[in-house]
Amino acid sequence: ALALRCRPKRIWLPFYICAEMSDSLTSAGIELCRYRIDRSLGVVRDFSLGREDWLLCVNYFGVADAVVDEALKNFPEDRVVVDQAQAFFSPPRPALATVYSPRKFFGVPDGGYLITEIPVPEPLEQDEGSAERSGPLRIRRLEGAEAGYGAYRAAEAGLKGQPPRAMSSLTRGLLAGIDYPAARSRRIKNFRHLHERLGKSNRLRFSIAADIAPLCYPYLPDDGNALRQRLLARRIYTPVYWPGLVRQSDPLGAEMAEGLLPLPIDQRYGEEEMENMLEVLFQ
Repeated sequence: ALALRCRPKRIWLPFYICAEMSDSLTSAGIELCRYRIDRSLGVVRDFSLGREDWLLCVNYFGVADAVVDEALKNFPEDRVVVDQAQAFFSPPRPALATVYSPRKFFGVPDGGYLITEIPVPEPLEQDEGSAERSGPLRIRRLEGAEAGYGAYRAAEAGLKGQPPRAMSSLTRGLLAGIDYPAARSRRIKNFRHLHERLGKSNRLRFSIAADIAPLCYPYLPDDGNALRQRLLARRIYTPVYWPGLVRQSDPLGAEMAEGLLPLPIDQRYGEEEMENMLEVLFQ
């Protein structure tokens, strides 16, 4: 909605990003340019931002607040869009806009937030598909992650190509009932627990703020694929982010698409689950 309202000439976005993001911008008739990221998950500044260009800066996994702040120093703030889809608990920055995706953190079927001072008209149509999309959440709750995975994939596919709509009343109600401080506190503790044990062997080098509450613990070891299978055998599931980008991504993006382990740290888990994961990784 923001891009359609403002019509930038070009948008620079990283190679390592979901295809849905680039597809939606392309379908809006906006030219896309790509940039690489480094091992701190920051923007590799080997390009120039034109006067009518925007930069999409991603707070990867919720551990890249310092990257966002650095980008806002190096590029004009009024041409930077901050993608906080994986960083729900990171505050908005003084940028053109900030976007959030609560469904990556909580049990809601859809919806998101756009924060900007640009007067973007709210969609006239409200999303009415939330009840149907919440099916995978119910299945997962009652029967486990394996049973709900197929329905989850179908629900995700159903979100592609959707026009901008106002958040559904169901999603609003679910979000209103969340204990955010408790969820944030648990994520912080779980993240610190894993980083203390895995930080030295992690080939990513992100800066750790004291109060970050990330999406996951992004672990890039030497043998990611083997460890993924070991975790899977113990029913510990780690998503593969954007594997289709392997051929067209930058070198680090390709490496992450193949071998990154986004270890779960969300509020459903505690110290016991973190120790179980570490036991599998170090066995």
